[in-house]
Amino acid sequence: MPIRFGVKLENKIPEMIRRMQKRSLDNLLGAAMVWHDEIVNGQLSGSRSGRKYRIPGTRRYYHASRPGEPPASRTGTLRSGYRFRVVDRGPWSTGEVGSPEDYALWLEKGTSKMAKRPHVEPAFDKREADIKKELSRRWDR
Repeated sequence: MPIRFGVKLENKIPEMIRRMQKRSLDNLLGAAMVWHDEIVNGQLSGSRSGRKYRIPGTRRYYHASRPGEPPASRTGTLRSGYRFRVVDRGPWSTGEVGSPEDYALWLEKGTSKMAKRPHVEPAFDKREADIKKELSRRWDR
């Protein structure tokens, strides 16, 4: 009696590429979330050591930030405005963390009339190891 057998070849490369891209986007999103968390809950929270100002229309005061310190929060608009996202551009996807407020950049970089109040770059520097850890997270989970 003759022995019969069959061989079936399947090309799984497109499926594997899709899975790798999704996992890469997940890692990129995780890294953006870590950076965002440090900006919002690290750099833009806490007290400052600059001048004391009265909040207009109230009896309350707040301390402004000194040059070089992260910005002080008076209304919370800057802090609550920060967002993160992943922009999927095929093989060149990017993770973005930013604020729609124009003055966020002015605070970060300073102006001709105001010293820097950096908060985005120091957040990255502080959590760089965690961000890299997210980006290089294993995919076998």
